[in-house]
Amino acid sequence: MKKKNYIFIMIFTCLLLQGMLVDNAFAQTDLNNNQQLAAIDSAYNMGEPEKVIRLAGDYLKSHHEASESLKISLYEKMAYSQLDMGKKGDAEKSILELLRIDADFEPNPKYVPPAKVQFVEDMKAAHTANLVITTEPPDLNISINSGYRQAKSPCFFHLVEDTYLIFIESPDTAVYKNWNGSVILQGGKDKEQNIVLVTAIKPDSMMANKSKKTWYKNPFILGAGGVAIAGAAILAGAPSGGSGTPPADKKLPSHPARPNK
Repeated sequence: MKKKNYIFIMIFTCLLLQGMLVDNAFAQTDLNNNQQLAAIDSAYNMGEPEKVIRLAGDYLKSHHEASESLKISLYEKMAYSQLDMGKKGDAEKSILELLRIDADFEPNPKYVPPAKVQFVEDMKAAHTANLVITTEPPDLNISINSGYRQAKSPCFFHLVEDTYLIFIESPDTAVYKNWNGSVILQGGKDKEQNIVLVTAIKPDSMMANKSKKTWYKNPFILGAGGVAIAGAAILAGAPSGGSGTPPADKKLPSHPARPNK
């Protein structure tokens, strides 16, 4: 009996120590992360752009799970530091990565100099656009890039120019078909791309068209790869960002601590 108790106590002690070690490891990781972020903020506020670029770049590469708001803050600091060093091309890449997270990002003019605010606005004007999706029937679930953005039709998404995979989930009945395919979105000031997808097959034609696939009301999106469409004027009265109706994407506030000079 004493031997069994001894074994039980040993097992319990081992588990307890293991748990303490795991907790200590997480605590140490959090401490290291905080120290790295503090070093980035300090370098930014002290006007050390080269150090900011190096530290922020390393952090982003090793912390893919970081929150969106933190990534935005780091890309913003990197971009401004790259501009300070005359690396405009690198700064453009950093802002594009930022806009992929939040295409409606706006620098805080209280902390960011006017020239850098204008740089971000020019990048948004040149490289973002609205993707407007309407379906027949309406009120279908739409997913962009496997959940990158989601909404119910009709809806619009403000996005960085790129190729996007669209999946439309139709009602689970015999007269509807799911649709998935790709669309190439081109950026530019006041650019908008409209897509109308018909996912319904008329019931009276089902028997005569058993093998009929989803068909498209808009001829410009025929093809597996999608086709780039030069946009028309931006939606009258539409909000400048977000997705869905009403827009689902919320602003992710992120402003460097260095005051405007």
